[in-house]
Formats: sequence, structure tokens, C-alpha cells
Amino acid sequence: MSILNADNWLCNVLEGDATLQALTNNQQVYQDTAPKSAAYPFISIQMVNGLPVQNATADKIMTDEVWIVKAVGKGDDYTPLAPIVDRIGQVLHKASGAGVIGCAEEDVFRYSEEEQGEIFKHLGHYYRIAVGN
Repeated sequence: MSILNADNWLCNVLEGDATLQALTNNQQVYQDTAPKSAAYPFISIQMVNGLPVQNATADKIMTDEVWIVKAVGKGDDYTPLAPIVDRIGQVLHKASGAGVIGCAEEDVFRYSEEEQGEIFKHLGHYYRIAVGN
């Protein structure tokens, strides 16, 4: 098992989906932060937490991880991000593979931020990912 199983799986699955690539103009998936040169919209992933899951004899059998997966856009409108977030859900919810036992979409979130007079929108979901040991 690698501590980066979920990172790698998320990037591979999201970057491998032709519909998401079309919706984001072939942008790569950014982990934690995107460079200032990134074109919008793009997808960002960030780990929230990871807890070991143990059996009755304290053997670690998997890690229960929570991830933020979101679309980030420039401007004052969430509307262009909705198809991206919908497609992310179609691709990730109930999916598995490459060290990942399963993935489930959980809470939705959205927020805006302003930086140097520009508005950025963030729209996405929390995903619970069971990572094999």
C-alpha cells in the first residue's frame, strides 16, 4: 500500500475521463493548490483526513479517507462549474480500482473568495474513499 493510493487514483480517474477533459479544456487535476498560471475552470483535490480501520486484533485493514474534490472557476457564477461537478460525481461515486476499495460521494459545498479584485468560485463534494492496506 502506498500513502498516495487515493491521490494517484483520483488523478488517473479524473484526468482519464474524456468528458471531464472537454469540460475543463484538458486541464490537469491539481493537488491542494494550482499554479497562478492555471487556466479556469480546473479540478482540485485535497485530502481532509484519513483514519486507519482495524480488525478485532488491531491489524490495519484499510484507511478511511475523506477528500475534497471540487471545480474552481473565475468569475461570479457557479453555473459553469455545475456540469463539471455533476460529471465528477458520475465518475467517482461507487467507483474503485488501483488500491481503492470504494468511493462514495458525501456532502456538497460551495464558496467564493476574492483575491486582488478577482472573484473565484469553488463547487464540489466531499468523497469518502476506502483505501486498501
